[in-house]
Amino acid sequence: MKKDNIIRTINLGLRIYLGWVFLYACYYKVLDPGEFALSIASYQLLPLALVNIFALILAWVELFAGLGLILGFRPRENSLIIIGMLVIFIIGISSALYRNLSMGCGCFASTIAGEEMTSGTLIRDFVWLFIGIYLFFTEDGSWGIEGIFQRKKVAD
Repeated sequence: MKKDNIIRTINLGLRIYLGWVFLYACYYKVLDPGEFALSIASYQLLPLALVNIFALILAWVELFAGLGLILGFRPRENSLIIIGMLVIFIIGISSALYRNLSMGCGCFASTIAGEEMTSGTLIRDFVWLFIGIYLFFTEDGSWGIEGIFQRKKVAD
């Protein structure tokens, strides 16, 4: 296997993994945005007037960025969106841990029903951040929808 194909294989696996994480994370948020808004409010970082709109927008951004990453549609752009979200999540989690707030992160279930947030939650998000950064710099989209469009243009 050529070096390029090894990198593309690694990237494909990481794209599917990270994309799936964000699809899984958005599931309850899309189905119950009110509960997700309560999770966001529990961080005590946003003005209450922004909590609902942030909850609605973030869930759908997670959905489309995750799908785009899995499908290989604009993978660098979707990696960048995921990097941005992870930076926001890391700031929120760090703030909550620093202030000793006893709560779940609201990542995959509601803050009330979710598991308690720990430093492990922060480490997990940093790992995902590094995967996103790696994909941003190495992913060329050749093994995905982007690659199909590129090959079609060359054939025409």
